Amino acid sequence: MQPPSCHIAKLPPEILLEIVEYVRIHPWDRWGEDRISTRSRSRVHLSRIAQVSSLFYEPAMSILWREIHLSPDGPMDRFLLQHLDTTTKNIPRYIRTIHFTVVKYYAQDVDYFQMIPDFVRRCVRLMDEAGALRSVVLDFHLLDPRDSGPEHAESIQQTNIFLRGLLQYIEQRALSELELVIWFNPNVESVIDIIQRKITKLVVRDWALTGHWVHRLPELERLRHLEIQDGHNAETVECARIWTAIANLRISSVDNTNVPYPLTLNLQFPNLVRISLEVSPPEGNWARTFLTVFERMPNLRSAELTSRMFYWFEKIANSVRIEEVACRDLREVLIYPYSPKRLLSAIARFCPKLTSCNFAGNLDDDDLFQLSQCKELRRLKIRFPGDTVRGFPFLANLSTLTHLTIPSSYGQYLEEHVLVRFAKSCPALSTIVVLARRRRYRDPVVPPEVIFPGVASLHDIFEPDEFRQRWNPIERESYKVHLYKLRQRLTQLRTVGVENI
Repeated sequence: MQPPSCHIAKLPPEILLEIVEYVRIHPWDRWGEDRISTRSRSRVHLSRIAQVSSLFYEPAMSILWREIHLSPDGPMDRFLLQHLDTTTKNIPRYIRTIHFTVVKYYAQDVDYFQMIPDFVRRCVRLMDEAGALRSVVLDFHLLDPRDSGPEHAESIQQTNIFLRGLLQYIEQRALSELELVIWFNPNVESVIDIIQRKITKLVVRDWALTGHWVHRLPELERLRHLEIQDGHNAETVECARIWTAIANLRISSVDNTNVPYPLTLNLQFPNLVRISLEVSPPEGNWARTFLTVFERMPNLRSAELTSRMFYWFEKIANSVRIEEVACRDLREVLIYPYSPKRLLSAIARFCPKLTSCNFAGNLDDDDLFQLSQCKELRRLKIRFPGDTVRGFPFLANLSTLTHLTIPSSYGQYLEEHVLVRFAKSCPALSTIVVLARRRRYRDPVVPPEVIFPGVASLHDIFEPDEFRQRWNPIERESYKVHLYKLRQRLTQLRTVGVENI
């Protein structure tokens, strides 16, 4: 087939690769982070455009098809699977990750489960030809005859035979990663029975319906990543089983999990490298969980403790005192919307490799001074001022800073000599972002003349930045302070022999 004749084919290969990276994601999925849909025909069109250059073809195809999503009712999925002998025959060798979605509640749709046998056969063929396949994600339910009328019971049982066959085929493949996503599936054990030997990542999205199998967690010997949502209502015994499995297995990452650490346990977690906890009221001893994260996880590199319940989280944080942390290798920390008193100082003193810090309130000047000694800190975000008075200029000692976000009350410290000091001492920091609300997103926006009372002569380096983050109302309005413009001004003044602004 001749390559298409179009203007885009005349662009340089590096520009084409950027376009390929962007267009491979369907527009509906742009807000879905790393979720890549197979439903967009733009992939097929770009595959044809890639033929313009033999040097361009291989990297372009690797970008376009390294990750795909397959489901029985996806129109583009059927197109991909049904044309393996013709249009799509070269695609399988570029596939690295496949997401399979078989949704349980569609069992009420006769047309849906009648698609599955042919879907399974074609998926097996696709994987046979995908020699570079390394990971599989299963959002996968076996169908339940009770979800449909009795007249379909035999058909559903036959359909499940095909689905079990697909699971058994996946279990036999040499995969480096196998992720199982569980939600709205009380019969999940029938899936775990087949693939438990291969599971490396487990995502539980509906604890109320699927938490009854938690006693089987120790059987997942290859499990490295765990995510349990909606787990704050779990019984203490279940919470203990989860945390015991995390300690005993070689789990290195716990993400988006809201399971509190029970008072009855006394465990260490030397394998944990990353933890992200969603603190949810009112069940559980979350104060003990706070202490556990910073005292019993010595190899932690990334820690996140967040909550959507501002005042409840503040109450917990105020009940915790942490003067020393065990995780001396910590690189990234996010605590929001409040933080325990003195925790930031402890992290700054004991974690010299800290590179990213995103903190809420309850800070004082000593916290900022200790933080200013972190010589590798690159990203710093302080959402609320706490008890800080004059400690903000200490942050100019952070010569490695590339991103800095501060609360509106710090604007009063942005005097000319302070800005000049930041411009000279932090060469990689181009802009300071100043949040325009004092505390909560419902608070009124603070006008710029109130935030920056002492910089009338530098008004040109300030810029309003409204509606920056669509889904984060607390940061919807902010102001930018462009240090790069200030540096340009200083350079111009030096060329004419003027030392001061």
